Amino acid sequence: MVAFPSEWIQHFGVHLATAYPPDLGARFRYYERLRPQLGFTAIVHQILTGDPDFKVHHIGEMTRIVTGEGEYGAWVRIDGQREGTHAVHFIGAVFMDDFATVLDCIAILPRSFAAVELLSMELLRSEALHMPRRPRRFFYVPPVGWQAISSGLTANWYPLDFPANLSTIVVPPASFLDGEPQRAIESALAQADAGLTVESVARDELTTASGVKGTCVRVQGHRAGKPEPIYRELAMFVVAPYTYRMRLETSNAGRLLELREVFRGVAGSFRPLPTAEEARLGRAFAARSDLFEHWAT
Repeated sequence: MVAFPSEWIQHFGVHLATAYPPDLGARFRYYERLRPQLGFTAIVHQILTGDPDFKVHHIGEMTRIVTGEGEYGAWVRIDGQREGTHAVHFIGAVFMDDFATVLDCIAILPRSFAAVELLSMELLRSEALHMPRRPRRFFYVPPVGWQAISSGLTANWYPLDFPANLSTIVVPPASFLDGEPQRAIESALAQADAGLTVESVARDELTTASGVKGTCVRVQGHRAGKPEPIYRELAMFVVAPYTYRMRLETSNAGRLLELREVFRGVAGSFRPLPTAEEARLGRAFAARSDLFEHWAT
């Protein structure tokens, strides 16, 4: 959670803490659990709706942040007017897959805006939730024109002409790495032929657009008692302390090359969860890309 300085006046409610720093003309509110998890746009709208006296004049550009624990978040400055004077909301959120935490600050003294802005960002980045070993969603570019059906934290992507085009791309959450990386790779790849009578297996390396090297295994076979061929492709990455997997499965032999190209595009767009350097800097990615906005909107 966010730890406010001890000298601030503080009040506590259910999953809510309100704090007032001395001499800054500001109020901080920290929402510890926001369920269901909303996108950042919806979170900002909800916070502003709860302050009807605040009239929005300008919404700044969203900043993607990384906490010291390596969690993804977003932050924005919103200038406006409250009770006839210039006021600013600083709204930030950290996304924890099944819930979000939110830090909202409103400042009403122009001389304190810069100090309050810095405090808002520093408090958000210092949030400590102590949940590093849980399964985590990660960034990638979805297959263009496909539709997603989620199952927990797993994304199942289907082409628009499904089931005529009997194909799926499955992206499970990243899992915490226990043991040696090579053992984790071999264990995952060994499961690529599960449920199939195998006719051929091929294995090669792949490199993502961000420079991460991974392994890909390609399996052809059929299910017991059924003659239709099944084609699978499993992409596997290990970037400590997490392992990442993506899988294509199809019985559409006529469009196999096209489907493999789509899958390689998804796998090639993979970005690992924040590195120690990103956590140190407090920023995710060198430049914002709307291609990844599906995660937070």
